[in-house]
Amino acid sequence: LPGLSGFAIAHWVAALLRKVFYSYLEADWQGFLQPCRLPPPLLPTVVPAMKSIVTLLLMVSPALAAQRPVARDVSYAKGTSVRQTLDVYAPARGQDHPVVVWIHGGGWRKGDKSSVQAKPEAFVSRGFVFVSINYRFIPQVSLKEMAEDVAKAIRWAHDHAKEYGGDTRTMFVMGHSSGAHLAALVCTDEQYLEAQGLSLANIRGCVPFDVAVYDAARQIADVEPNEPRRAA
Repeated sequence: LPGLSGFAIAHWVAALLRKVFYSYLEADWQGFLQPCRLPPPLLPTVVPAMKSIVTLLLMVSPALAAQRPVARDVSYAKGTSVRQTLDVYAPARGQDHPVVVWIHGGGWRKGDKSSVQAKPEAFVSRGFVFVSINYRFIPQVSLKEMAEDVAKAIRWAHDHAKEYGGDTRTMFVMGHSSGAHLAALVCTDEQYLEAQGLSLANIRGCVPFDVAVYDAARQIADVEPNEPRRAA
C-alpha cells in the first residue's frame, strides 16, 4: 500500500476486521460493506481477501511495536503522585529528534496525559519524541504550583531526551485549553523554568491552542465562587 504509513495501515485493517467480526456474529457478511463505503465493483472481492488482511495485520503489528516504544507513568518529581508523571512516545531508531511536551486540558481540574487521541502516532511517525504529562489540579494546589509541575516535567524531558533519541536543542511545548494556558505561562514567565535550572532559551517554540481566556485566576473565581481561592 504505497503512500500509507504503518500506523495508517494498522488502523485501517483493525477497523475493517472489527466490522467483519460483528457482521460474522450477525451471520451477515455483507453488513460491513456499508460502513466501509467500498465501491460496488470491489464488493465481491472483499470477503475472499480476509485471510490476506489477517496475515497483513499479523505482519504489521510487530513492526509497529518496534516503531513506537512507550514509557508510561514515569515520575518527573519527587514523590509517587500519579499527577506528577508522564508518558514518552518515541521513534525506535535515529537520534536528534525534536521533542514535543504536551499538556492536556480540563479546566485545571480534570484530564489526563492518556487523552492524546492520535497525537503520538502523528508526531512519532514524523520523527518527533512526544512527551505527554500530568499535573496536579485545583483546589488541591494553586495555579503557580501547576505551572511548577509543568516546568519540572520540561526539565525531565530536557534531561532524558537523548535516552529516547531526542534533541534538547529543539524542544517545543504544546497545550490544549487549560494546558495551553499553562504552556503559555511557563514559556513567557521565566521564573518557572529558571527554578528548574533552565531558561526560555531552552524552548524552541510554544504552541498553545483553543484557549478561552488567559486570566485563569478570574475565570476560576467566576466558575467556582464557593471554592477556596488558591490561584495566587
